[in-house]
Amino acid sequence: MAHPPLHGLLDAWRTAEQRWDRSTNDADRAAAQQAVLEAWLAYNEASGSHGPDEIVLVVDESMICVAATGPTDSVLGRSASDLMGRTVFDLAAGEEQDRIGPAWEDLLRSGRLTGSLTLRGRDGSPVRTTFTARAHHPLPGLRVSRHRPR
Repeated sequence: MAHPPLHGLLDAWRTAEQRWDRSTNDADRAAAQQAVLEAWLAYNEASGSHGPDEIVLVVDESMICVAATGPTDSVLGRSASDLMGRTVFDLAAGEEQDRIGPAWEDLLRSGRLTGSLTLRGRDGSPVRTTFTARAHHPLPGLRVSRHRPR
């Protein structure tokens, strides 16, 4: 499948960021945030910045998934759209629940976090992953995590 040139995708991402910077009310900001997410995801997919087995999750300040990409169906048994609106607690396996809060605070404090996390597949089965996470990316208030099955 042919992808648009990367410079065009990067320009679209930057244009969406500028729109977000200029937004003046909640409705404008929400629409601009969605435009940034879509442009950022398109750029990352075309640039090959994540591996074929890597799931990318974007969550907001309330720990709610607002974007997902990658092989979510084959790894978690859930479509990317099925992940939208779910919290980090919904996605993490039961044995991980006590670790989520402290890990979230570490991410906010340091800006980055790496480690392992067991996610919950659609059928409840554990999906062990290694992850890297970054706070305030691709916009302030968002957090990106990249999960690879191990």
